[in-house]
Amino acid sequence: MVLNEPMAFVGAGYFLGVHAPGKRGRTNFVSAAHHAVLANAAGATIIRNHVTNAYIGTTLSLSLVTPFSNNTKDIEAAERVHELINNFFFFLCWEKGIL
Repeated sequence: MVLNEPMAFVGAGYFLGVHAPGKRGRTNFVSAAHHAVLANAAGATIIRNHVTNAYIGTTLSLSLVTPFSNNTKDIEAAERVHELINNFFFFLCWEKGIL
């Protein structure tokens, strides 16, 4: 495992500001997420270069997201939240070959 639940430490530390380093906002989040994915890919490359037939990956924290109601706005909001908290790191890591 290269990184453990990047959304947890990036989201809580750089978007919500509830964990260290206590930063908030989209700009902080996107920058930290970018660097977390780069670090994850670099770590996977190092492992591949030193360990034959290694199983390399990361753990992702996923959450069930359900709309508050059947209202179109609630459904669309739930879809946006799902994309951010569940799919954001999944697809970035998948593209880098670390899942």
